[in-house]
Parts: sequence; structure tokens; C-alpha cells
Amino acid sequence: MDRIIDADIEQHIWDSLASFLQMGHQLIANIKMMNCMRLEAMKVQEDHRTKVNHPLEEKAEVEHLLEKKMIEVEGLQETV
Repeated sequence: MDRIIDADIEQHIWDSLASFLQMGHQLIANIKMMNCMRLEAMKVQEDHRTKVNHPLEEKAEVEHLLEKKMIEVEGLQETV
């Protein structure tokens, strides 16, 4: 009878250990998935930032060229 109880306890310990290891594996898999999702979100955010900044940079360049042309026009008007 004691052997049966001991076997049940040992089996219970092994079952508990297997459950614990399975939960650990699932936890690691979830952490990896969260890291991948975080990296993907950061990439999307960076792509969005690039798309937003590109027109702003073009606008600044156009304003700079316009200012440069206005100075040229003022210089031509003075000579006329």
C-alpha cells in the first residue's frame, strides 16, 4: 500500500513538473511573440514618422528655394 501511495506522489510530482515546464514554455513563447509584435509596431511607427517628415523636409526645401528666388527677383528689380 505504501508503494502505491509513493508511486502516486511521485507521479503527481512528475505531472506537476511537466505542467510547470509547459507553462514556462508557453510563457517564453508569449514573450517572444510580444517582442516580435513590439518590433513590428516600432517599425510601423518609424515608417509613419518617415512618411510624415518627408513632406515637411520638402516643404522646408521649397521655402528655402522660394526665399532664394525672392532675393534674386528683388536684386533684378533694383537693377531695372
